[in-house]
Amino acid sequence: MNGPYEGGPYEGGPVRGARGSPSAGPLRARPRPHERARTRSPRPLARALEDLATELSPASVLGRVQTVWGRATGPTIAQVAAPVAEREGVLTVRCESSVWAHELEMLARELIDSLNSELGSETIVKLRCRTG
Repeated sequence: MNGPYEGGPYEGGPVRGARGSPSAGPLRARPRPHERARTRSPRPLARALEDLATELSPASVLGRVQTVWGRATGPTIAQVAAPVAEREGVLTVRCESSVWAHELEMLARELIDSLNSELGSETIVKLRCRTG
């Protein structure tokens, strides 16, 4: 028989490798299901997010306070005042005006209790309010 593929690269089986190159090796079939590498079962998304939040959470007291500030003080105070420093339990808060600084000083005990409740420990002991 004189077929179009006699004596050509297709004679004697499938082409090996790219463009008939015999050095590329035999064609590979997909791995069978029992031959595939086993992977770990997926874990719940909630747990993955908790792990990520723990990993990304601020390590400093100031960072933790800044994270909970809005929840601890409420939206009105959070808009006009922000924690800017913390040293040995003394939290310095920058206020929009002297009126707000005075108001927060009068509310200091309640704000400290609320912040410590959000932080889960007695971390803040004093509030210092500044304008600027």
